[in-house]
Amino acid sequence: MQGVTLDNCHEEPIRTPGSIQSHGYLVVLDLATLAVCGVSENVTGIFDLSLSQIIGVEVGVLLGQPYQELLAESIAKKSFFKINPFEVQLASNMNIDRVASINNQHVLLDIEQKAVLEGASFEIRYLQ
Repeated sequence: MQGVTLDNCHEEPIRTPGSIQSHGYLVVLDLATLAVCGVSENVTGIFDLSLSQIIGVEVGVLLGQPYQELLAESIAKKSFFKINPFEVQLASNMNIDRVASINNQHVLLDIEQKAVLEGASFEIRYLQ
């Protein structure tokens, strides 16, 4: 594959099936209820909760009710353009970016800690 871009990165071969990048976190939601039904093992590091406290809760408990409402709206419209990427500040004051996608009956949230680039300033906004 030549030159990976944002437009064709979904075609890039998976190099390590069954794992995520070391700087990322994965949260899997039930599409119908938006309740957490799976996570990567390292996710406890960003939410300061045990796995048993995370599994089964609605995504709004972890990322805020406004995000859950936007996610539900995006699912209904079958478009994540408005919310990808989406920055969230956690209770721990950590800023994260997350990207949502649908896979069968699940919503996959790919989460990364927001990078702070010294001396750089940029912002992505989607206008309605």
